[in-house]
Amino acid sequence: MTILFDNHQYARRLQDAGMPAALADIHAETTGDIMNELSALNAKVDHYAAETHAKIDTVQFKLDAKIDRSDTSINGRIEEMDTRINGTIEEMDARINGRIEEMDARINGRIEEMDARINGRIEEMDTRINGRIEQVDIRINGKIDQVDIRINGRIDQVEARLEAKIADSRAELIRWVVGVGILQSSLLSALLLKMIPA
Repeated sequence: MTILFDNHQYARRLQDAGMPAALADIHAETTGDIMNELSALNAKVDHYAAETHAKIDTVQFKLDAKIDRSDTSINGRIEEMDTRINGTIEEMDARINGRIEEMDARINGRIEEMDARINGRIEEMDTRINGRIEQVDIRINGKIDQVDIRINGRIDQVEARLEAKIADSRAELIRWVVGVGILQSSLLSALLLKMIPA
């Protein structure tokens, strides 16, 4: 299953949420890389599953063909022996039953052998797939950690710049208030001097 991911749309959504454009682009690009790796992993898992099913179907088909050929051979021998030896039906029937049981045991042995081999291949493929998934998971976690560190660094820088601007604004406000206070004091002093008779 292919995972569709639009980097530009995701970056625009981050910018609309208030994130700076450069940071939004970095975050969108990293997230896009992660989604592409997940998509590639899903394709590989689907491929391995289809390949396993195909191999199982092939083994089943070959096994059915062998069983059919054995059945046909046994039935032909039974009919031939019944035609040639009418007087020893019971004896031949016992021998045929013995051969059938022997063939049945051999076929069952082959079936169990094939089943064990198929299970071994499936377990091997499952182990390989799990290993690949763990590798991809480690890489994804590493990239997420890197993005988190970079985002935190950018946030710290923004906070430092904001704090510096706030400090500058406070100092400017204090200077303005002091200046206004001095101006008011001068005006009051001038008014008082005018009100005092000469």
